[in-house]
Amino acid sequence: HQPQTLRFQFTSASYKRMQVMRFTVEEINNSTELLPGVNLGYEIFDYCSDIGSLLSAVDFLACGNSIHTGAKRACRPKVISVTGPFGSTETITVSQLFLFNHLPIVTHGATSVQLSNRERFPSFFRTSPSDKFQVQAIVQILKEFKWNWVAFIGGDTDYSRDALRVFESEARLANVCLAYQGIISVKDDLQHENVLKVINEKNIGVVVLFAHIEHVTSFLRVAIKKKVRKFWIGSEAWSLSTELVKENNIDSIGTVLGVNLQQMGPLNGLSEFIRKSLNSTQSPPPDSSETCGQRSDPNNCIPCKDYEWSSNRSTSCQNRTVVFLRYDQPVSIVLSLATIFTILLCGCTLVLFACHYDTPVVKSAGGKMSLLILCFLGLSSISIFFFIGQPSPTSCNLGITTFLVFYTATMSCLTVRAFQIVSVFKMATRLPRAYEFWVKHGGQWVIVSICTITQVFLSILWMSISGPQPFQMKPNREIVLLCTVGNYYFLYAMFTLVGLLSVLCFSFSYMGTDLPKNYNEGKAVTFCLLIFFISWTLFLTLFYVLEPKYISTIIQFSIFFSVFGVLLGYFGPKCYIIIFKPERNTAAYFQAAIHTYTQQTR
Repeated sequence: HQPQTLRFQFTSASYKRMQVMRFTVEEINNSTELLPGVNLGYEIFDYCSDIGSLLSAVDFLACGNSIHTGAKRACRPKVISVTGPFGSTETITVSQLFLFNHLPIVTHGATSVQLSNRERFPSFFRTSPSDKFQVQAIVQILKEFKWNWVAFIGGDTDYSRDALRVFESEARLANVCLAYQGIISVKDDLQHENVLKVINEKNIGVVVLFAHIEHVTSFLRVAIKKKVRKFWIGSEAWSLSTELVKENNIDSIGTVLGVNLQQMGPLNGLSEFIRKSLNSTQSPPPDSSETCGQRSDPNNCIPCKDYEWSSNRSTSCQNRTVVFLRYDQPVSIVLSLATIFTILLCGCTLVLFACHYDTPVVKSAGGKMSLLILCFLGLSSISIFFFIGQPSPTSCNLGITTFLVFYTATMSCLTVRAFQIVSVFKMATRLPRAYEFWVKHGGQWVIVSICTITQVFLSILWMSISGPQPFQMKPNREIVLLCTVGNYYFLYAMFTLVGLLSVLCFSFSYMGTDLPKNYNEGKAVTFCLLIFFISWTLFLTLFYVLEPKYISTIIQFSIFFSVFGVLLGYFGPKCYIIIFKPERNTAAYFQAAIHTYTQQTR
């Protein structure tokens, strides 16, 4: 026969334990205080975690070509003690071979209750306590929180079967009802699905999972796939596993409480730990029935809490997902970068206009007023940041009011500027006294101040009487954090003021379409206002169509396009002339345009 190659999985934990053993032996041999005068030797055998390979791994017991199990032996084994194997099933299997020679076997992982029987295993010793203590600790947890309707799931090993027998006995004494018990194999998904199905059908909320890591990993993967959410109590064999934590969506299975017996003593702080795990200020509710075997009527439902949801015919509640526009979301990052770019663009334009303040282009754009408009646009952009992050009373109040106040100031400046240009060419000759009064008393600044102060006054009233506040919407499985609108009448009044200024600005710009090209703001203002109207009309449309969680994003885009539209439409052409067409930015060029207009109007 051809030799057969077998493949086994490498167990890193066993390899680490072997290295610790080697290190310990070297420390003893090199020490003058630990076992002085004694040198220890060792030989390592790997049975590859396969019981069928154990016999070949214990050939150190052989005399000649066979292992003798009789009472009289012609030779003695070449070893004085055996360490391992790690598991209970493997230890029980090979310990019978050592029994005939009373060869001591010391293990650090075999915790089966069977091995405590001195009549069967007189030469067995271990450095870890029996599973009996671990099971007693688990039962004490169940008793403390009055969980008397539980399931016990174990693997097809002596480790789990022995623990199940002890658990049945201890649970009976503690009046804990074992509603279901099951033994699972490794990588048997169909079996795991059936076990989980029975657990759900029996409405069991607490599951004791007493098995080795390979059984648990396979079983919990199916639980994740089937979206089973329970309270799991894990044995020390897997509760501290770092590999299991790395499983995808492992947090979806519910709460896991691990039991570890490395340090014996009172379980101080256990109640607080469970409460923190459940995100609750109270002890976990008992999932129990009045008597063992009886369950509550599934037709008498208990409503979920406000922060929970439940699907149809479900017997448990799930936590809702909290939704708001977070800083790390792609749309927030894009809007933040776009806003910063807009603010920087306003600053650069402001510097450009300040450096060319005495040129005709800047004068025709409004002079000091154009610089003020750029400041207002930058301040309007800042309002976008108030819509990112979890809503608070401050962010809700400052979000829309900051935009409306400074954008009102912007539109009032544009409206006054459009009116002034029309007045210079048309009203100055027809109504000279009215025009003189307007210029003498700074009419443009009066109008801008009145409009801005009116908007500030409306904003203060709105926030004082019934301003926007954070609130929660709970559609389906989510908790959407938003801001209320507050008093609709004040909000409508504030938007109406902005809309009225926009209409007036457009009207004055349209009246000046026949003015000299350098003073004709019709196209620029029309472009700005078109962007403004489209943005907010689209917002009102989507407000009633899209889900509530998208409202903040829609408002941000509307604000951005409103600001950027003015910056691009009104200041863009002027910046182009200043930078690329300086020959048009001269007094002679503007006077020639005015002269041509005067000749045409005669």
